[in-house]
Amino acid sequence: MKAKLLVKDAAKDLSLVESGEDLEAEDYSDILRMLNAMMFSWENDGINMGWSEVGLEDEVYIPENHVLGVRFALALMIAPQYSQAQISPLLAAEGPRLYQKIRDYYGIPEEAEFDLTLTRLGWDTHGWNIIHD
Repeated sequence: MKAKLLVKDAAKDLSLVESGEDLEAEDYSDILRMLNAMMFSWENDGINMGWSEVGLEDEVYIPENHVLGVRFALALMIAPQYSQAQISPLLAAEGPRLYQKIRDYYGIPEEAEFDLTLTRLGWDTHGWNIIHD
């Protein structure tokens, strides 16, 4: 699959472009930049798909079972940049679920949430300053 198709499909998921229409060159460039940034960020998080920076006409090598998750994640990432973007209920529900499946596949645990009231950070720290006590 070419990067251009992945970018266009993510835009179509947000109703930014209809089938048979094309994106503006600037939109292609912006969305491609976000795709590369997102994939490098995932690589840093341990999702090692062997990503290297791609151009619009380059082939992207994403495991077939992860293509939809990458596409939906890209769509959700670019949505705030486009006021006309429409996030469908399917995209809103499936995007995070498919992203979590990708994380699970690569053995990345869910991010933990901490209740700061269980730590000293959530309390008044008066009396805990070792420099002044």
